[in-house]
Amino acid sequence: MLLNSVYDVDSFGSQLVYIDLYGQHGGIGQTVWLINLATGERRPLNKVQQGVDTLGPRIDGNDVVWSANHTRNDGAVTWQVVHYDLSSGTTSVVADGVNSRKEDGSPSVPLTAVQGGQIAYTVESATADWPYGWKIVVRSLADGAVVREIQTRYSVWYMVIDNGNVLYSEVPPEENGGGAGGLMLSTVDHPEPVQVADNGSDMAIDGTRIVWSGVDDLVVNAPVVNEAVYTATLDDLNPVRLSQPVQGYGGRFPAAGDGLVTWSEPDTAWDDLFVWDSRTNQTYQIAGQHDTLSHRYGTYLCNIGGGWLTWSVSLTTDTQLLAEFDGIKTENLRAAEDAS
Repeated sequence: MLLNSVYDVDSFGSQLVYIDLYGQHGGIGQTVWLINLATGERRPLNKVQQGVDTLGPRIDGNDVVWSANHTRNDGAVTWQVVHYDLSSGTTSVVADGVNSRKEDGSPSVPLTAVQGGQIAYTVESATADWPYGWKIVVRSLADGAVVREIQTRYSVWYMVIDNGNVLYSEVPPEENGGGAGGLMLSTVDHPEPVQVADNGSDMAIDGTRIVWSGVDDLVVNAPVVNEAVYTATLDDLNPVRLSQPVQGYGGRFPAAGDGLVTWSEPDTAWDDLFVWDSRTNQTYQIAGQHDTLSHRYGTYLCNIGGGWLTWSVSLTTDTQLLAEFDGIKTENLRAAEDAS
């Protein structure tokens, strides 16, 4: 399935959600779309509003969440954290507010994550010690009760939640000197955040296993910043590198679920999608994209959840933001692995 104007993809089972970045309704807003790979169904989940941008979206079961924001004339950003229930077709606002603190030149908007009937979202929360701090709020979607609040030191770049455990990355803004932040973990049993790694750009949690991509110090004199994919467990946070050092972009965009870890290893002219099976400790390639429409792109964005591995490959050119979606049931993937 090939689509244009695709951004910010997430999936659960055979259902994917993404943002129509440039707006297919005359460019007056951004639409959150739902696609079912098994049936081919595609439908919008939000009503487009003039000047309203969306960030997210994230899906787990019947829950889809995202943030919607609008920049006012004074530069401040009004925002809402939105929940869409696929089972009932209803939309509700979980939280709202106004952000005016500039970070990297402009106010930031909340991030969202969802799993197991809980939503996590970020809000500005400056303290005397951390003037650019944020707060991650974990809330029940059933009754709206706040389950936990996590104070951060800096801006939150990315975050995920699984069984109430939150993995996130912090990045100091330019106004605070910039530089490296850290990959942080707050669990139900140990709510106080601990630093897992010096950096982490993308991440995932699958039960007790955590996965992230970060700068690979083993690759030197590379043409660009190299990333590698690492894994650890909640009981043992010592990182194990899964992807091999590459003189190029390295491994990134990891996903985890059903005991599997996937990631993309893009280079300047090709892209490969890899899977590591924690059950067998085996790594293998399941897809590769060669000779993309623009050799600078072709990155795989992969997700695992609800018994499916899904991926989208960017076929972006200088004039179009194209993506192609595909997927496979994890039981079929494992059956093919066992038969090989």
